[in-house]
Order: sequence, then structure tokens, then C-alpha cells
Amino acid sequence: MPADLFYFISSLPALRWGEKPPLSYNAFLAACQEQLGSDLTAQLKAISLIPDGHPASTTLAAWEDWETYLRNTIAEIRAAKLRKSAAAWLRAGNGLYPGDRKRLEDALNQPTPRDREQAVDLLRWQQLEQLAAMHQFDVAALELYTLKLLLSEKHAGRNLDAGKKAYQQLVEQGLNQAKEQQESTSA
Repeated sequence: MPADLFYFISSLPALRWGEKPPLSYNAFLAACQEQLGSDLTAQLKAISLIPDGHPASTTLAAWEDWETYLRNTIAEIRAAKLRKSAAAWLRAGNGLYPGDRKRLEDALNQPTPRDREQAVDLLRWQQLEQLAAMHQFDVAALELYTLKLLLSEKHAGRNLDAGKKAYQQLVEQGLNQAKEQQESTSA
């Protein structure tokens, strides 16, 4: 473990749910490279919000178990609404989190897809907070910080006005294509 780990972790800005992160993921990795070296930076860079089945640590294994449970439960709930079997979409997992199922069902009952995604990601954030309570100044704390930073950036990168503009452009393109196709078949 690098000698400067305690100092580095204590110098990181706090991340808060729903707020734009005070530093970018790339700036975080650059600071890690400078302060902690390339091996630990490579380990942190390999972390993803999507489970890959090959966690580098027991903390990441705990996160992946929970995330797999979450994704399996989403698949089961969606399949139940369609009156289909979810078996084809389920992944092997080790965790059982019965209290989280109700919270997830509530999150998936939000009125819009954006609200549902926000509610599910809030559950992710809360799980990361719970895992982080057991780690303060170790590599696991950095791993969890990385996941929280990735989750924060996911939401900070969204812009309602830009989304509406992109949607309007797609609608206009579709209408123009339909008009052109109708004109070419009429001629």
C-alpha cells in the first residue's frame, strides 16, 4: 500500500448524490497516477459500474454480488409484468438482499423512465455508502470512491435541454425521411 494513501484519500473532495462531482473521473485518475503510481491507477481504471464477474478485491466482489442481485431482480420484475420467464436474462449471483427487493420495486414504479433510473441509481449510491462505511483509508475506499464518481458522472453528464434538442432533431430527421420516401413512391 502506498505510503501516501491516507493523505491522498483525505484530500479527495466529497461526493454527494445528485450533485455534479467536484472533479472528473479523468482528473481523479491523473491524480492517482501522480500520487499513487501506475499499478493502483490501473486497478482503479479497470473498475466499471457493470459487473464483469472478475472483481479485483473482496470489496468489489461484494459490490458485484449486490449489483448482480439488483439486475436479476429488475429482470424478474420486468418479466413478471410481461408474464414471461426471466430465466434467460438472469446471471449467477451469490447475494440475497430481500430488503432491497421492495425498495427496488418502489423505484421501478416511478412514473417516468428517467425517474426510475434515478431511483435505481440512488439505491446503488446507498449501497456504495453502506460498503464505504467499513472502509476509510484503504484501497477499498478508493475503489468505492471510483464507483461513486462514475455514478455521479453518469448523472452529471445529462442535460435536459441537450436531450430535448437531440430528440427534436431525430424526430425531424424521421419526418423528413418519411416525406422523401412518400414522394419517391408517389412519383
